[in-house]
Amino acid sequence: MNRVKRLLGTKYPVIQGPMMSITLGDFAAEVSKSGALGVIASAGLTPQRLREEIEKVKSVGKPFAVNIPIYQPESDRNLEVALDTGVEIIYTSEIRLNMLKELRRLE
Repeated sequence: MNRVKRLLGTKYPVIQGPMMSITLGDFAAEVSKSGALGVIASAGLTPQRLREEIEKVKSVGKPFAVNIPIYQPESDRNLEVALDTGVEIIYTSEIRLNMLKELRRLE
């Protein structure tokens, strides 16, 4: 088995790229259903909206991720939402010390 597939829990070693306002819950859910890793782009989303988009993908029961670009004003709060809703794969464009401490909660 391919190492990427094993790490992600997907059928294919493919990660869908996040695109602001395009790759939301429904899009990521379809990608995940197809066997790749669907990704919700959190840029521009309020924490409540991100929570709603996460619930759409979780209903599919397949692995997915949330991308949290640190330069966005809601990035800290969106990270909290992702962690609180049980998102297992989170990635970002850069990291700040306070966010690293939050991510350690996943360990």
